[in-house]
Amino acid sequence: ACNRVNDLADTVQTSLDTLDQAQLDSMMQDLPEITAQLKKVDVDALNKVLTELPALMDTVNSLQTQVQNISNWFSSLGSVFGR
Repeated sequence: ACNRVNDLADTVQTSLDTLDQAQLDSMMQDLPEITAQLKKVDVDALNKVLTELPALMDTVNSLQTQVQNISNWFSSLGSVFGR
């Protein structure tokens, strides 16, 4: 674990060493605004959305399949009438 922390610290230090000072200053000025925005996040609501997301995606996939089936049906029906 210590080696991983040291490797991470080295990576961060290398990134900071190669970062333009003006970029770093700009990022630091944005930090209070970013922190304020993060404090506004309703974690419980976000967790609820993330919990319900798989079921929602299943519903969306089911609807896409139904739409495709209807589209195929109309296409087949059109070919019966020569379109």
